[in-house]
Amino acid sequence: MKPPVKLDDLREEWYSKDSIIDETEPGKELIRVSALHGKYLNILSYHRMLSRKFVKDYESLKLTKTQYYLGELPYDELKERGWEPEQRTIGKPSLPLYMDADEDLTNLLIKKMVHDEIVDLCTLIIKELNSRVYALRAFIEWKKMTS
Repeated sequence: MKPPVKLDDLREEWYSKDSIIDETEPGKELIRVSALHGKYLNILSYHRMLSRKFVKDYESLKLTKTQYYLGELPYDELKERGWEPEQRTIGKPSLPLYMDADEDLTNLLIKKMVHDEIVDLCTLIIKELNSRVYALRAFIEWKKMTS
């Protein structure tokens, strides 16, 4: 699974495949931990960068939307973006209401939240993989002792 990934696909991959430990081959499972760690670190890194990009996109769009709602956006930029001129000028006190309800800004926030959720999931998976190494080593030692 290479980034970008969908959140549901990532969950499914982890729960149905990567989280399962083959207790009959603990040595192979120890080796597999490194590959899984690399896989999820790659996904984490990619989506963390996307999340940061969406923050910058949001900030830029927020400035543009502020100018739009205050009636300060030049006509040529309105035309370039395909926006109709705002029929009324919004006052600064009510500007936050319009910004919070703006569909374009909301969509960017939702996209960022999805990538943040992927980052959080990958972080938890990597922590689990780190503890898996110790659990597998303890399991191998226990097997040696009981044999």
